[in-house]
Amino acid sequence: MVRVRSIPEACQMLKADDPDSRVTVSMLRRWVADGTIPCIKVGRKILLNYDSVLEYLSTPCVKSSVKPDAELGTIRPVPVSVK
Repeated sequence: MVRVRSIPEACQMLKADDPDSRVTVSMLRRWVADGTIPCIKVGRKILLNYDSVLEYLSTPCVKSSVKPDAELGTIRPVPVSVK
């Protein structure tokens, strides 16, 4: 059976499973907003699959293999029109 919970309920369940957990409601909301954790929107309510949250938290952190933009952090010329 799928355990679908609201964000505050999911946070309460995480705290019940691990009282020393540092995961907060605002952290869960941020992960939902940036697409890290999938969600279901029902009206104004956001529902999470609790097992997906646990799966995300149990995966080890991996450095991103995306190469930074070549121009990022460098001074780029700005086109100037002279009249």
